[in-house]
Amino acid sequence: MRYAIAIDIGTTNIEAALVAIDENKTDCGNKAIVMSTIIQQNVNRRFGRDVMTRITQAGRGNLHVMSTELRSQLSDMIKELAGEVDISKIVIACNTTMTHILLEEDCHNLGVYPFKPVHIERTDIMSTDIDILDGRAPVPVTILPGFSAYVGGDILSGVLSLDLFNKSGRTLLIDLGTNGEMVYHDADSDMTLVTSTAAGPAFELAGRAKATEIIEGIASLRRMGIVDDTGLLADEYFEYGYKYKEVNITQSLIRDVQTAKAAIRAGIEILLSKVSQCAYFGRGHAKEMEDSNVALIDTVYISGAFGDNLNAEDAIAIGMIPTSFRGRITPCGNTSLSGAIRYCTGMDELYIPEFDEIYLSTEQDFNDLYIEYMNL
Repeated sequence: MRYAIAIDIGTTNIEAALVAIDENKTDCGNKAIVMSTIIQQNVNRRFGRDVMTRITQAGRGNLHVMSTELRSQLSDMIKELAGEVDISKIVIACNTTMTHILLEEDCHNLGVYPFKPVHIERTDIMSTDIDILDGRAPVPVTILPGFSAYVGGDILSGVLSLDLFNKSGRTLLIDLGTNGEMVYHDADSDMTLVTSTAAGPAFELAGRAKATEIIEGIASLRRMGIVDDTGLLADEYFEYGYKYKEVNITQSLIRDVQTAKAAIRAGIEILLSKVSQCAYFGRGHAKEMEDSNVALIDTVYISGAFGDNLNAEDAIAIGMIPTSFRGRITPCGNTSLSGAIRYCTGMDELYIPEFDEIYLSTEQDFNDLYIEYMNL
């Protein structure tokens, strides 16, 4: 039995797992057994709640300390997970900004159009190259590749976890974290579209145990008339909030959720409009789309803060996802971590098909849609 460490470096939280690799070969290859997990708030959060702020802070001379603190946190988490167990490899999945910070690479171009990262390829180094696992023998570290500046290795790891590119039909992965990344894939045409929108840390800060209750609670308060369609709490709850199960739903929390869900919904609508318009088809060949129902998705995977417990009806009720997704939604938890765990079993290749990226900041309809979907 070999042991590995899988790590998901999120903008808000870092989650890691100690993985035992069963090398008794089966038809499905090696088997990964999760022995223990740990989650902590990302130490870099003191430099900003979102990636754009951190890119700015890195450019103001803070990159070295951000990288050093992040590496130190990873070391401490690995030590807590592994104890005296010998580790054979480490696999890390993270967004492109956190990859640059971890490797202490210039972040400037991530924040200015056309958003060119230093690189997005898979990185294979040793633990000593990034000063983690002090006092232990060096072990191989793989940092998973990404699609682009804003659809990074954490999302490709999610695709790997779900085996998305080998599924039939039209699938959509929506990762709901501090950033709302989306990957659409049509198996028949081989069309792949990716996009990302800034959602903010409202759900990730709540943790997976409470993020679902936030959505459920706001939807319930809306139905009861305690929250109006603009998101305003009734006078008697405005100052101190309304306690729903384990969550105190305050006015500021509602506003954070409104901004997050409006950005996510606007992103979904623009992505679906691009699919239906078929601005690109197959391997770069423009073609008029004959199927008027192409925007309908067969399966929607929702990963990230909601674990496996998102109530789709509540998400629909507050306008975070379209009603057309009803009956097609599969919550799937932290696919970034589960993809890294899967990669620990010995995979060598990561397939990325040809894809188009939608830059929402350049889409004329985004602001109008964002404002429209602020309402509950």
